[in-house]
Amino acid sequence: MVARLDPSDEATLEWLGRSWEAAMPLYEYFCPTCNQKFELLRSMSRAEETATCPSGHPGANRVLSLFASFSKGEDGSMLPVGGSPCASCATGACSTCGIAN
Repeated sequence: MVARLDPSDEATLEWLGRSWEAAMPLYEYFCPTCNQKFELLRSMSRAEETATCPSGHPGANRVLSLFASFSKGEDGSMLPVGGSPCASCATGACSTCGIAN
């Protein structure tokens, strides 16, 4: 998925100058017409407004963006960053997902 700047945020773009990429948050939207998920760099004041998808359909709503973050342990194994590594159990380690503390 490639993020694009919302074209209707030109005033914000002019105000920010060349630093707009670093200053604008990235939001994820879903178009119900073409079932396409896309990302927009958009000012925070406009985050809840509907957007137009890359195919030109208006009315796309913002959706929750999910991500995972991992780090390498001293032995080179993958370790989750923050919180319990296993959402389905309280032990923090289980044989079903292969994550061990």
